[in-house]
Amino acid sequence: MARKKQPEAHANHERWLVSYADFITLLFAFFVVMFATAQTPDAKKVKQFEDSFSAAISGTTMWPEPGGLGAGVSPAGGHDIVFVGVSDAYEEGLTKREEDGDSLDDGFFESLRKAEPQQEEPPVPEGPEPNPGLGAMGSPVMEEVYKDLKDVLAKEIDIGQINMRQEKRGIVISLGEAGFFDSGASFLKPKSIETVDVLAGKLRNLLQNRDIMIRIEGHTDDVPLSTPGAKGYRDNQELSTARANTVVRRLRVTHGFPPKNLVASGYGEYHPVASNATEEGRARNRRVDIVLLSDEFAAQEPPSDPA
Repeated sequence: MARKKQPEAHANHERWLVSYADFITLLFAFFVVMFATAQTPDAKKVKQFEDSFSAAISGTTMWPEPGGLGAGVSPAGGHDIVFVGVSDAYEEGLTKREEDGDSLDDGFFESLRKAEPQQEEPPVPEGPEPNPGLGAMGSPVMEEVYKDLKDVLAKEIDIGQINMRQEKRGIVISLGEAGFFDSGASFLKPKSIETVDVLAGKLRNLLQNRDIMIRIEGHTDDVPLSTPGAKGYRDNQELSTARANTVVRRLRVTHGFPPKNLVASGYGEYHPVASNATEEGRARNRRVDIVLLSDEFAAQEPPSDPA
């Protein structure tokens, strides 16, 4: 059976509208671009701005090499491009401005200057400053204070009432128990108060222009208290702490030393300077040390200002 012949489709005479609409759209875009370009005073400035901006954000810049192939044209038809440092690009840009008589805004080239690596500022430490000290052992300040103290305390040193020495932790002024405290007591003997006051006055004069941390340390020998608790102290550690506090109070209340610069510590019998096997050694261990702290040890104290 013969297949029925389909009727011919009508020719579409409106297909040209699609191409025409595309053409009109492209033409419109072209004129918009031309109009926008015409509104710019100088197209060269736009190009220079683009180059400067690219250089500022990338850290390098590109300039056509003056001596390139074909007056700066590469074999591929483009410019021969060389990468130079930002500083070089900045200088070349200024030279180009002078040659062309251009009046490009300085802000464009300032962006190149800012793109150069800048030296970072050291971070500012946060929190309170460290406590002041006498410097390191053997420093000029420590040597000066040590010499002055030996001169003004020469009498007390000669009779053995006070002992002085330099250590890594600072200048140590030792007050012996025999001259300052009764056995098992933390109150200063009446005769020793005058010596403590003389010492405090000399320290005030020497340290009046120096904000120095002072640690008062109480020490005992290893002989237990004969009657624990009889005088208010259960052991040697409590006794040594009470003696340190007695000296701190005298310096603070009577002589006006800054409380934030005074530290009281009780070490009991655990930090002897001599053997406890002899009476002489035990007498040396029963002492109160006034320590003018060095920088290293002053920095280990809690900060005096709130963090």
